Amino acid sequence: MRELIDRAMNEVAEIYPRFTAVLINAPTGMGKTYNSHVPFLKFHDRGLVRGFIYVAPMRALVRQQVRNFIERLSGFSVAYQSMDINLKVEVGGGEVTVVKNPMLSSDVNVSTIDSFMFNLMRMPVELLNRPVKWRYMTYRSYIFTSYVFLDEVHLLVEGSEGSKTPLAALLLGLRELVISHTPTVIASATLGEKRIRCLATGNCGKQVATYAKAVKGRIKVFKLGNEDSSSCSSDYCVGTVRDRDWEAVTNNQRFIFEEVNESDVQKIVNDYSGGILIIRNTVRDAVSTYKRVSNLFGRNDVALLHGKLDEVDRDVNARNMSNARVVIGTDAIGVGVHLEHANVLIMDVPPSIDVFIQRVGRICRDLERNENNDCRVYVIKGRDNEDLPKYYVDLRDKLGSFNWRLPYDCCDRKGYEKLIDDYTEISKPDIVTYQDLDRLLEPLIFDQKGLRDKYRDHCNLVRDSILIRGVTDVGEENALVYSLPLSMDDVITLIKDYIDKINLAAYTLDFSNLSLRRVSIDEQVRNEIFEILKHGDCNAYFEANSKLINYMEEKVGSSRGFEVYWGIDVSRLYERGLGLVI
Repeated sequence: MRELIDRAMNEVAEIYPRFTAVLINAPTGMGKTYNSHVPFLKFHDRGLVRGFIYVAPMRALVRQQVRNFIERLSGFSVAYQSMDINLKVEVGGGEVTVVKNPMLSSDVNVSTIDSFMFNLMRMPVELLNRPVKWRYMTYRSYIFTSYVFLDEVHLLVEGSEGSKTPLAALLLGLRELVISHTPTVIASATLGEKRIRCLATGNCGKQVATYAKAVKGRIKVFKLGNEDSSSCSSDYCVGTVRDRDWEAVTNNQRFIFEEVNESDVQKIVNDYSGGILIIRNTVRDAVSTYKRVSNLFGRNDVALLHGKLDEVDRDVNARNMSNARVVIGTDAIGVGVHLEHANVLIMDVPPSIDVFIQRVGRICRDLERNENNDCRVYVIKGRDNEDLPKYYVDLRDKLGSFNWRLPYDCCDRKGYEKLIDDYTEISKPDIVTYQDLDRLLEPLIFDQKGLRDKYRDHCNLVRDSILIRGVTDVGEENALVYSLPLSMDDVITLIKDYIDKINLAAYTLDFSNLSLRRVSIDEQVRNEIFEILKHGDCNAYFEANSKLINYMEEKVGSSRGFEVYWGIDVSRLYERGLGLVI
């Protein structure tokens, strides 16, 4: 274990409850995610926690972490919570079916950030669309009696997308964890000083007073620096660790950058015999690249992974990824994924410096055994009329002068942390959202109608939290597994551009025998539902959902004894093995 990670992970339990939350800002490849379970074992041995909740930044990371924890935490039950219905992972040469647990009540739980935040905010994701009482206190109790690891938290803090709601929700969620004395680790590689200060003090361009008061003196920051030191202000404490071995091995690496045309990609793959990672900005470009490369080198040698694969293809492609020489995808593989064998990266210019650092950090990660210190990054030139982000325009001729695994200047090379502060505007949280959600958490008991109304107001609490199932095989045996999550933006695109190739897919799940039955939808109802969904907001989803459930109950009888599942039939658009390209 690297020196910074070793100290931070082992101190989490030692400094609790003086510090409830620990923020670890460490470079990619240092082992934050790999060692996320270490504090749990210490807390559990002392009887201080019931369970462990690992919060994944992206849905694509859930499967990998479930497999890791099954292998490394034998004796503990491991479960997951995401949109997947039938999650299977390969462990020790065999296949293991993993239990889905929306309550996060198992010993070890891997959850998407969406599910975790809704459970924390008294709006259990499992019950959002069900006409039953929300047993929200039960769900929250399982969080408050666990150790929580929030991974790649910069994805919620960054302001590049212009949304202020995720940061407001994150701050409120952290406040709830701190005041409930829930031991928590917050991890990232690319926060920068301004955003560390935002999370540690609530000073995020504007002061969030109730957050600042709640977390004052309760968060400790661990980061890499050019000297060992420990300091405290009136607001938070910082432990800086100098890892001379990390300095040495990362400064031995040479990141060599070259701009290339898209037509050069096949030649690069052909000329280089080692592992190659290709990250494109869009699913369409990733699939196009995969088709060209796999046609030349065969599908056994090339793997594809992105966010628009259904559960079956994602299973198959994820298994292929560990053995493939070339891995192609979007940032669904650019966050939290460890590819030991890849020394070459081919990528588009990402929109922000955060993502640039994350992508570059995905290659040359086997620092101890890697005898070749040349890490080659080929940047695909944009189209002639494409505007490049300011950071890239300013740095494109200086990229080789940085150590992309060291945040501070050292050994005649520049660190990357100053770039984050220079080229990233700190996102100001939506104070109205923060205060509105805060009022939701104040009463000891909250009425059910009030909760549902609040959920309608904030259904996209974190990213695109409203997801509609895209069904890629409408057969009754396969519908829930052959499916993928669609955001409301995806749905709008499908209705606008592909209306003649999509349909509604609706089913009832019989509780008595767990059988799935497809229910045909009249064309008039189909058109009405699509017309509603075109509006693309939270209320549109709930109106469509209510209308469709009422229609199905009239058609098949009372909802007692079965549950309604519905989604959009994209089987005519979906390409098996490649995904949904729209």
